[in-house]
Amino acid sequence: NGVALQARKGAMIIQATAADLSGILNVKFFVNGSQKCSDTTAPYTCNWGVPAAKNVTYTLKATATDKKNKAKPPCYSKPRYKKNFYQ
Repeated sequence: NGVALQARKGAMIIQATAADLSGILNVKFFVNGSQKCSDTTAPYTCNWGVPAAKNVTYTLKATATDKKNKAKPPCYSKPRYKKNFYQ
């Protein structure tokens, strides 16, 4: 249902909310198309170590799978995240 971003000392906490009548099995988090982590309990979060390179753009996405094992498309995907908070 949503994705929130929070930068903290070289790491980024990606948080997503998800809901389904059958319940949520897991939420998977992707950076540039590669899965970085998954979480099975709300609040669904991923601690991502942002690479040290400056001025790099990342695409972030979270997808939820319900307890009927049906993947839900992301309701929100941060299309671009430019890492510049280390400069």
